Amino acid sequence: MIQRFDQHKRQKQLKINYSPKTPLRVFSMNPALIIILFMTIILSACGGEKEEERPEKPENVQILPEVIFAVTDDQPLNFVLDTRGIVEPVKELPIIPRVSGFLTNHSISDGKTISRGETLFAFDDAEWRIGLQEAEVNFERARQEYELEYRQRLNSFGKAHNEVDSLDTFDDRLLKNQTGYTQAKTALDRIKMELTYTTMKAPFSGEIFTERVLTNGSYLSAGQELGLLIDYSTIRIRFDVLESEIGHIQKGMEVDVRSSGGYEVKGNVVAISPRVDRARKTGQVIVQSRNSERRLKPGMSVDGRIFIDSSQGKVRAPRAALLHRDNRALVFKLNGTQVEWIYVEPQAITSDWIILNEPNINPGDTLAVDRHFAISHLQEVRPRIR
Repeated sequence: MIQRFDQHKRQKQLKINYSPKTPLRVFSMNPALIIILFMTIILSACGGEKEEERPEKPENVQILPEVIFAVTDDQPLNFVLDTRGIVEPVKELPIIPRVSGFLTNHSISDGKTISRGETLFAFDDAEWRIGLQEAEVNFERARQEYELEYRQRLNSFGKAHNEVDSLDTFDDRLLKNQTGYTQAKTALDRIKMELTYTTMKAPFSGEIFTERVLTNGSYLSAGQELGLLIDYSTIRIRFDVLESEIGHIQKGMEVDVRSSGGYEVKGNVVAISPRVDRARKTGQVIVQSRNSERRLKPGMSVDGRIFIDSSQGKVRAPRAALLHRDNRALVFKLNGTQVEWIYVEPQAITSDWIILNEPNINPGDTLAVDRHFAISHLQEVRPRIR
């Protein structure tokens, strides 16, 4: 009886230990073991699949290197000097009043086109006209006094007017000063000159540059810069050139001028600065060019290519075709799909071109210019023409 009770008790304990609400001990395993088990199952599944067969590479297929070639010509080789400079107008006039006054009208507006003789600005000239009238009255009074004194002195010498040598008889200049004639004449001339300063006219056609906004009736002081009148239908460009290169440049040399936007014009060297900047080791070359389309604006930076000299030979080829091996220059010439190694002695070399006078190279031949550093003599290649 006691034995049956113990057996019943053990069965009850087993039910309690394996209750669904009680987590099983197997799920408390280390996560690393679970990952290892999972990977083992995957590898076992993959291992059962048959590996896809790949076709073998045919042994008789030849892989040819791709080489870039260019065709030679018989054009001359131009030696050029590349530099950079700033555009300047040939004509530029500061608009500055020489007298102070109140503005009555003007044409000073940024970007406005001005014709020669057109009024740039005008002041109210009433004050100067009154001053002109006063100066004319004073001059007339002084002139009459001078003539009266002059006649009296002639009478004292008892000679006719046309018989008197003023330098021998009396000092005429001193007489003019004593009568006030000279002072009155100077004042009259000055007021006439100042009256012309109240208006400024354009001495040449051009365009206005200004950062000011002017209003009629404004008071402007003498010496104030109101803007610039610019004519840049013809321009000048100051190019900086290294002191080691400036000796190769002469007046009249042709220059290609190119803006950053790609616009191109031709010019000529008109002057070479006599002074070299000691700090920068550069001199300046001044180039003049027509700018009828006005595409190049003053202040713009432009590139210049100055043609210094020219060399003519049998063949002109790209500089990239020239290689050096064993301290000798050579090129690779294309014959069908095969390259020929030819030693050469260039007649002239620039950064872009070479001149060759070799018997085995003629205009129209094709030379390797890229991807040719590792090829050899009589090697088969896959040519590509540039």
